[in-house]
Amino acid sequence: MANEVFGSDDQRALLRLGRAMADLTRGDMRYGYYGRTATLSTPNDGHLAALCRVQGYSSYSTVPIGDVSAVKVGLSARSLTPIHYAK
Repeated sequence: MANEVFGSDDQRALLRLGRAMADLTRGDMRYGYYGRTATLSTPNDGHLAALCRVQGYSSYSTVPIGDVSAVKVGLSARSLTPIHYAK
């Protein structure tokens, strides 16, 4: 499969960087990759902040509902803007 990326220059740069981060974190179960950026499986504010600095964006795959408020506070304290998507 070819490593083709589409979109604007900025979008293609983000996709390539995310793929490179996924290659670096492959095999480490703490990380995931969904075709755009490397993500974290569970909350770790320090690692998420680092991924955001490198990639411009990242996310957690899952956060227990009872931990959402605390995670938001922790991320806000790191000058990040948390967004919560609930199913």
